[in-house]
Amino acid sequence: MLAILLQGQILDILMKSPAPLYYCNKKKQQKHKGFTFIEILIALTIISVSTALGSLSIANIHKKQITEEATQTLLSNLRLAREKALSGARPDGFSGELTGYRVVFEPAAYKLYYVYIDQLDIEQTILASSYELGNNSLEIIGSPPDISFNTLAQACLPGGTTSIPVRNNDDGNYTCTVVVNCTNGDIKYGGCT
Repeated sequence: MLAILLQGQILDILMKSPAPLYYCNKKKQQKHKGFTFIEILIALTIISVSTALGSLSIANIHKKQITEEATQTLLSNLRLAREKALSGARPDGFSGELTGYRVVFEPAAYKLYYVYIDQLDIEQTILASSYELGNNSLEIIGSPPDISFNTLAQACLPGGTTSIPVRNNDDGNYTCTVVVNCTNGDIKYGGCT
């Protein structure tokens, strides 16, 4: 019985001494020196998923930017055709009776023509410029009517308001629009959806 009592007192002394804590702390330090394989796998998975989502987002932003740039170029060229018609600007070396400028739309391009009346009083056109939308994935949706800007006139034909939508086929949900109001000659950016 005395031996059991002495063992209990010795255990109490050992438990209260700093030595067991020191050994315990040292064991904990050794246990947590690095990362486990599972922790590394989880971190790599999180990094991979966030990188993939980021690259998809950047690709979508790039597609939208291409569509917006093509639409802005179309807007600028339509305004230029209107300004040339308003000023009565003639192409170099042209001697006929210029009546205006016409923009003809195709699925992936549009063309600017000079419109004039020949010696037999027949309307003729000369190709002034041809513009590609700049990317195989871009197209003009539907078949917008040809737009004619008459010389020295604010209004244009076919009259009313015409929308010219440009869509990116890589991302079919993204479309930008140019709106031409032929009643007052206003040409504006219709925005993107």
